Amino acid sequence: MRALIRSFQFRSVKIGTARRVPVDDVEDFLAKLRDAGEVDV
Repeated sequence: MRALIRSFQFRSVKIGTARRVPVDDVEDFLAKLRDAGEVDV
């Protein structure tokens, strides 16, 4: 996940010492993988 955040494939927000990724970004990422046939989710 850190590599994906660093490569700007995910937005993130720092809350305290934690990094949070919006659910919409994760869903969009999974949809792109599904469309490319890379995962079956």
